[in-house]
Amino acid sequence: MTQLEARLAAVERQLRILRLALAVGIALACTTAFPLLLARQAPADIRTRNLVIEDERGQPRIRLGAPLPGSGTPRTGLRITDTRGFERLGLNLFDDGRMVVGIDGPPPANGPVGNLERINLVADSDGTSYIVFKDRRSSVVARFYVDGADRPFLEFSDYSTDPAVRRRIGLAGDDNPR
Repeated sequence: MTQLEARLAAVERQLRILRLALAVGIALACTTAFPLLLARQAPADIRTRNLVIEDERGQPRIRLGAPLPGSGTPRTGLRITDTRGFERLGLNLFDDGRMVVGIDGPPPANGPVGNLERINLVADSDGTSYIVFKDRRSSVVARFYVDGADRPFLEFSDYSTDPAVRRRIGLAGDDNPR
């Protein structure tokens, strides 16, 4: 197996994990929220701008909001946090039409936290799409995307070197964009 095939297999494996994590997150939200809402006789429609699901200690673990509070840029979405309150999954629809799923890595046990984003799945407002994979330094190491001309590309990058190294693989062949 060539190095390229091994890398491609790793990206495909990460994509399967991303899909599974998204399905588990949505299933968790549904199985947690809906039985609570349906347990008592409720009106046909329940209307609210925000729903917060807490754990047994009273800590917010799942937030569903329109807009989602505390997010900076206005968005409608779902946020799942870990026991320490760190976001681990975000599902966001932005006002410009962009849809973003973000999966975060676990925070360190101690020391500075930094950016925990590891995988982003995006359907952009212009109709393009991409998946970004980041390392523990929050550097983009791989990207699978469809450009504005509807061409698919797989791109690997190493920004720890000077100059940075990038390799893009597409149907028309490989190149090294600057």
